[in-house]
Amino acid sequence: MAAINGFLLILKNTATFAFTRGLGGIFNLLGKLTVCVLNCTACYFMIVYWPEVYDRIQSPIGPLVVVFAISYCIATLFMTIYTTTATCMLHCLFADVDICNQMNYD
Repeated sequence: MAAINGFLLILKNTATFAFTRGLGGIFNLLGKLTVCVLNCTACYFMIVYWPEVYDRIQSPIGPLVVVFAISYCIATLFMTIYTTTATCMLHCLFADVDICNQMNYD
């Protein structure tokens, strides 16, 4: 029964949930890319300014691709928590608004 109530709550406020999902997706992507670019920048400077490492590799592109891929995976895990939290807070808000409307609270 609770699943039906949650579904009906989303159905009644479809536009708001869709807008939040779209806006959350944009911030999600920006957050992931920011983390990946900052990690790759730090890795690049570590490679270039660490003489033992710089002398042993021919090109920093390979390690930077690996750092980007690992950073993207970890950033995805953390940003998924952000997205879930934002959706949960929106769900709680609309549940509270519906309960207050049913009980004639202002």
